[in-house]
Amino acid sequence: EKDKKMSSSDLVPLLQTILSRLDAIESKIGNSNSGESSSNSKSDSLELPRSVKGFDSYTQSYLDPFVAATAKLGGDAEIIGKLVKDAWAELRALILKASACKEPAPAAFSGLLSGLAAKVKEINASVKRNEWEKHTKTVSEGLGALNWVAVKPAPRDFIESFVGGSDYWANGIRKEYRTTNPDQIAFCDTFKTLLLELMAYVKEYHTTGLTWNPKGVDVSEFNPDSVTSKPASAPPASKTTAA
Repeated sequence: EKDKKMSSSDLVPLLQTILSRLDAIESKIGNSNSGESSSNSKSDSLELPRSVKGFDSYTQSYLDPFVAATAKLGGDAEIIGKLVKDAWAELRALILKASACKEPAPAAFSGLLSGLAAKVKEINASVKRNEWEKHTKTVSEGLGALNWVAVKPAPRDFIESFVGGSDYWANGIRKEYRTTNPDQIAFCDTFKTLLLELMAYVKEYHTTGLTWNPKGVDVSEFNPDSVTSKPASAPPASKTTAA
C-alpha cells in the first residue's frame, strides 16, 4: 500500500498554528509571573522607616527586660509591666504615623495623643497604698516622660527631668531589698534604663521634636497598610552612658 506522507506545504501551516498557541501560553504565564513579581515587589518595598526600626531595637533591648522583671515579681508589678508595654506600643504607633504623615496642626495633633494619654492615665490610676505602692509610683512618676512627643526643641532633656522623680521611689525599693532580693533590684534598674535609653533614642531620631514626614500624607489619610507596621527584628541598641 502506498504510504501517505504530508508535503512540506502541508506542514508549514500546522507548525505555524502550534507556535502561535505556544506563544499564547507563554504570554499568559509571563503575565501571571509579572503580576506576582509586582505584588512581591510592592510587599518588599514596605520597609520600616528608620525611626521605627530604631524604636523596635530600643524596645527589644530595654522594654522587654523590664516586662520580664515585672513578670518575675508577679502581683501588681506584673500588671504594671503589661500596662507599660501597652503604653510603649501606643508610642510606637504614633512614631509610625509620624513617619508617614505631614506634621498636623496643634488641634489635630492633640487628638493623636488620646491612646497614649489613656494608657498613662490607667497606670497612674493603678497606684495603691499596698506593698506595691513604691513600684507603681516608680513607674507613674517616670511616665510623664512619654509626653516628649509634644515637646520642642529639646525632648531629650524633657525626658531626663522625669528620671529623678521615678528613681526617688525606686531607691526606696533598693534600700529595702538590696541584700535580700535581686529581682526587686532588677525591677528598679530595668525601668531606669528604659527611661535613659529612651533619651538616647530620642536624641538620635527626634533631636528637636517628633520627626514627621514633610512629603507624607495628611494624618486623616493615614493608612497603616501603607507602611510596614510589624516590629522588625533589629540588632540590640547601643548602650548609652546617660545618667
